[in-house]
Amino acid sequence: MDQVPLPFVVSQDDTFTMEEDTDVNIKCPKESLCKRQFIMHQVFNAGVGNDAHGWCNMVVRGTGQRISHLEKKLYDGDIEVFWQKKAWVDKHVMRDLAKSFVRKKNEKHGENVWVLLFCDNLGAHLDQDVKRMFGDGKVLLFYFPPNMTNFIQPIDAGLGRTI
Repeated sequence: MDQVPLPFVVSQDDTFTMEEDTDVNIKCPKESLCKRQFIMHQVFNAGVGNDAHGWCNMVVRGTGQRISHLEKKLYDGDIEVFWQKKAWVDKHVMRDLAKSFVRKKNEKHGENVWVLLFCDNLGAHLDQDVKRMFGDGKVLLFYFPPNMTNFIQPIDAGLGRTI
C-alpha cells in the first residue's frame, strides 16, 4: 500500500505536443493548479492466479461540498473517493482507507485469514487507531525502514516512480 501524488496538469512549465497527438498539452494556467490535486492510494497483492489483485482509491483536494450529486454519480464505482483539504492522507483519511482495506480483504480472503501489508512510515500509517483497525481486521503491518521507500517499496520504486 502506498500513495502517489497527482497534479491536475500534465506539464507545469511547458506547452507541448507530439506529431501523432490530436491535442495540445498546455502549460499550467494557474500556480494553484501546480499543487497536488489528487493522491492515488494504491494497493497491490502480488499473489498468483486469482490471489493477485489490487485497487486504487482517490484522495481529492477539497471538501467535496461544491461537487454536484450528478457529477459524483459519474465517478467509477470501483474507486472510492475521499476528500481532504490538501489531498493528503492524514490520520482521518487513513482511518477510512483502513476500513476500506479490511472490508476488501474480508471480501477476497475472509475474516479469519491474516494478510501482510507493506507500508512506509507516513505519520498516518503509524497512527494508533489505524494500527488497531488493521490488527482487529487481521492485517499485519510491515513497515519499511525510514527514508528507504523510494528504493524498496514496490509502489514507490515501480508504478509510483513512473507516474
